[in-house]
Amino acid sequence: MIKELLLGELVSRGFDSIKKIFTSNKISLVVSKDDLSESLKSHTKYIQNLTSKVSFKELRGNKNLNDTYIALDLELQAIRFKEKQQKDKKLRIEILINNTDNHLIILGGPGAGKTTTVKKICQSLLYEEKIKNYSFPILINLRDLSSEQTIYGKLKDILGIQIVLKNGGDKTQALIEDKELRIKYVNAYLDSLKAIIILDGLDEVNPLKIRSLGKEIKSLILNLRNSLVIVTSRSASYDLDIENSIEYELCNLNKTQIKKFVYKWFDKDKYAEKFLSEISKSKFYDFSLKPISLAHLCAIYERTKKFYDKPKSIYKKLVRILIEEWDEQRDIIRESNYSDFDNERKFDFLSHLAYDLTIRFDKKVYFEDDLKDSFLNINDSFGLPKNQCLKVVREVEAHTGILIQSSFETFEFVHKSMQEYLAAEHIVKMPEIPTKLLHNINISNELAITVALSSDPNAYFFKLVFDVFSKENFTSHFMVEFLSRLAYEKPDFKESLLIPYCFAKITDEFIDNNIESHKKLIKIISEFKETHNIKISFKKFSLNISNSIENIYDYDSQESTENDADESDSLESDLLQKFTTDNLEIDDDSLKEMNLKKFVNIELEDSYFKKLLETEQPYKGLFNEVKIPLNIFNKHFN
Repeated sequence: MIKELLLGELVSRGFDSIKKIFTSNKISLVVSKDDLSESLKSHTKYIQNLTSKVSFKELRGNKNLNDTYIALDLELQAIRFKEKQQKDKKLRIEILINNTDNHLIILGGPGAGKTTTVKKICQSLLYEEKIKNYSFPILINLRDLSSEQTIYGKLKDILGIQIVLKNGGDKTQALIEDKELRIKYVNAYLDSLKAIIILDGLDEVNPLKIRSLGKEIKSLILNLRNSLVIVTSRSASYDLDIENSIEYELCNLNKTQIKKFVYKWFDKDKYAEKFLSEISKSKFYDFSLKPISLAHLCAIYERTKKFYDKPKSIYKKLVRILIEEWDEQRDIIRESNYSDFDNERKFDFLSHLAYDLTIRFDKKVYFEDDLKDSFLNINDSFGLPKNQCLKVVREVEAHTGILIQSSFETFEFVHKSMQEYLAAEHIVKMPEIPTKLLHNINISNELAITVALSSDPNAYFFKLVFDVFSKENFTSHFMVEFLSRLAYEKPDFKESLLIPYCFAKITDEFIDNNIESHKKLIKIISEFKETHNIKISFKKFSLNISNSIENIYDYDSQESTENDADESDSLESDLLQKFTTDNLEIDDDSLKEMNLKKFVNIELEDSYFKKLLETEQPYKGLFNEVKIPLNIFNKHFN
């Protein structure tokens, strides 16, 4: 807390600095030093209450700031002005404040930790001694300013300064609200206080006010020498260039910070360990995980004691947090410069753009020209001017932080999995699967997510297997990637005899006949069979097929010699018995070579066709006998 003696000295000094400005004896203060002290004490209590807790919807309550806060790193220069490979020294905010001669602009994307950092600065000034050169904080949430209110007007109210113009008879005539005079005495008083003036959320104010607020911020920065101004804003929204200030960008969380945050969040280490174990398996887990996303996931896990059952739920949650929920919870409305370009339309725009960039360019980082090419392909669908690509992208970045300018000349989605999810959201809404496009690009991950997002995952999967996938256009590598990601996505497959056949068909047509490919496929199908419906489907499938083993040396050959067939007959019972009784794995050296020569022909019995669902009957005419490696058959189809 502010010590009474220190506060008295600062106010006394500030009181004298104001009086020096009033050269006319007709102008005078109508408040005492004690009144000014009480005003600062009142603001201090407001800051105590505002900055001591963190809360949001999923938390259903609040937590003490110090129980969850971890120090974030900052890098010199906004990310959008950097070269792609440029690396700068990382700093902590307390060290930066103690060693800077400039005012600070703290930038970051949505949920990067700007407001939490501001809260920690306030708490440090009030209760700790980490920040040496300043006395106490003055905090203004810029979004709370009314349409008529100014920064200097708000500062005057916080400081409790009131001046009047007197008559000759020493009677008060009126309170003075002269703007130029107010700027002079507020600047003078603030500089005497050695305070940190924090202007939080410049990106959150009405765009129509940005210009006027920018002038006021510039006035504060250029006139204060003993006090420090800190402005926070989303990176894409900050467009000021003010001398005597330096821009810093909040860095993404690193692995150590994520671990520290999680252990601080959970009361019991066992929950922290379980959470970290589960989140580390997810596709979106890396150093780009934002504090707000991590906090929301922790809060949900803390309440339910489990992670999201389906990855698609995580994607949707994180996207919705960035696009709308985080602003909604703080009553922030961001105005668009374009008609009918609200949050839902921005979501559709990002989905379409993610898809278009994916199919046009075999990369995840895009140059300005790449972005313009894709924009010109989709802008008419959203009623956006074709010559305003970068302005639209800048607005989308400022409002959502999902598509970002990652360096001076490049753009990218905030996370690879988020781009894949958004592209899948567009694909699943298309009237037809873009079959021809799939032949030229690898979108195995996007297609797997699309199956999971589909209202009928079974039907979408069957259409891919029977109508889209073909030997001529899809490789073993593509298929393994697709099935692996599909297993991870955990689609809501219904029980169906057609699903095991699809796996058998894919194995027959696409999977390379080598040990590594077999091992991967065995593992993938095992993951699928962890789901009850898939496990039951495979069991029922094995009861409705007939099979025979043949010994072949060329996987593409459909014929065996008579001697090969005889050898197959003699080995069949021994091999099957050895697999089933010893449960030998594919990498057992004694059987590796033999396994690669043995295949199982699967024929569907009449009972199989009778048990197909009505919606599956159209595929009946496309069934063929399939042939799969013996080791895969014994592991999953027998």
